[in-house]
Amino acid sequence: EAEQKEAEEKFKDINEAYSILSNPDKRAKYDDPMSGFDGGGFDFGGFDPFSAFSGFGDFMGGFGRQNKQGPTKGQSIRINLKLTLEDILNGATKTIKYKRKEPCEHCGGSGKTAQTKEETCTSCGGTGMIYTQNGPFTTMRTCDKCGGSGKKVINPCPHCNGNGLEDKFNQIDIDIPKGSFEGVQYVINEQGNAPLHNDGIYGDLIIVISEEPHETFIRDGANLIVEIEIPVIDAILGCITEVPTLDGKILSTKIRNGIEDGERVRFKGKGLPTPNGQVGDMIGIIKLKVPKSITDAEKDVLQQLKGSKNFQ
Repeated sequence: EAEQKEAEEKFKDINEAYSILSNPDKRAKYDDPMSGFDGGGFDFGGFDPFSAFSGFGDFMGGFGRQNKQGPTKGQSIRINLKLTLEDILNGATKTIKYKRKEPCEHCGGSGKTAQTKEETCTSCGGTGMIYTQNGPFTTMRTCDKCGGSGKKVINPCPHCNGNGLEDKFNQIDIDIPKGSFEGVQYVINEQGNAPLHNDGIYGDLIIVISEEPHETFIRDGANLIVEIEIPVIDAILGCITEVPTLDGKILSTKIRNGIEDGERVRFKGKGLPTPNGQVGDMIGIIKLKVPKSITDAEKDVLQQLKGSKNFQ
């Protein structure tokens, strides 16, 4: 019974607060401590009626006398940035030019001009909320006519339509560290869109990394895959061949005799760096090169070899 009575008292407080919120004259008097407003005949006994809504602020967008948690933040911007494998190997500085919302130059970001006027929103009575009574319950939602501001703007700035923002290009240089990989995101604070009416702080710029295909190398984690093409005769006899690296160098490596097509040769530490400071390997995959045509003399030699034991 005690819990039920407490709930009834709580609901009574909410309805009393609603009677103030929904009446702009009462609300203005309540907000003015010098007005002598007594709660419209209700004795609140030192209780702030708006505190009755404090538990609902998270899902109702905040109203009454609830304070905002920090400054309003503009929307973030997401940009896809393509990197080459060389960028990932060495790190890179990239210049990014993009469009974002900035304060309107014509109204200074306020959304207003000398001709602009504000009136109390007739839909919500200036509260910014729409209240619907359904039996013993009161439901609340943000007013769709004023967006929760409680005001109707007449003759807003024609250049930004009253939101205080316009599209402009911004350009920044960002340093991409070594070892980035597909899908990693870098967040640059306050380089996104400005907030509405320039009231708050800029949103963030989010850089999403993607990789451009390479004509020679294929990435496999921190490892690099490269094809090593050698003539079939060199695979039989063994040879010394040259293999390019991603940093533009040439490695000479010994290919053992009898190596088979598809075998792998590992070059330690010649791959890509990782964010934790490790370095992958370069892996060469052997591809045997078979001649498309041969002379009669070459054919005779091969016919002789065909009959030998090692070629059967």
